[in-house]
Amino acid sequence: MRTKRFIGALIGAVTLATGLLTGATPAAAKPVGPSLSAAAQAEIASGNAVYIDAATLAATGCGSACDGKNPYSFKVYYSGSSYRYCYDDRRTVEYQNPAAGFPKLELLASAACRTAWTRLTPAGATVPRIESYTTSGALRTSYHGFVQSNWTQMVNGAGYGQKACMSQGSTAACTFKYFM
Repeated sequence: MRTKRFIGALIGAVTLATGLLTGATPAAAKPVGPSLSAAAQAEIASGNAVYIDAATLAATGCGSACDGKNPYSFKVYYSGSSYRYCYDDRRTVEYQNPAAGFPKLELLASAACRTAWTRLTPAGATVPRIESYTTSGALRTSYHGFVQSNWTQMVNGAGYGQKACMSQGSTAACTFKYFM
C-alpha cells in the first residue's frame, strides 16, 4: 500500500517538475457563471457575451470586459442565464448640437454596466468617436466609427472620464468629459 502511494507521489512530482522545467503550466479553469445554458456558454466563448456575477456587476459594472463591444448586442450575464444589454438603462449624459447641417452628438451611458458610447442623430457622413480618459487626464482608449447604425463601441466608464466626439471634413466637435 505504501509503495503504491510512494510511486503515485513520485510520478506526480516528476510530472510537475517536467512541466516546470519545460515552461508548461496546467490549464486553468475559466470560471463561468452558475447554471449557464449551452447557448450562453457558446456566446461567452465566442466573445459576444461575458458573465459577471450580480454583486460584482452592481458594485463595479462590467469593466474592461465591455471595452470595444456593441452596447446593443453584447450580453452581460449576471445570474444563471439572466442577462442584460448595456443599452437597457442608457441615458444621455452630455450632448452637443454643433452647427446647422450636423447631427446631434450624444454621450450615452449605462449606470448598470458603467459604460459609455457615442451616438449621432442622424448618422450621415459624420465620423463618431468615443474617448476614455484616466483621472489624470491621459487618453486611456478610443474607438472611431460606427459599430452599428449610429453609435460607437462602448468604453469602460468605471472610474474614468469619457467624451463623445465627431468630425466631418474640417469640422469637429466633442462633448465635455463625463466621469462616472
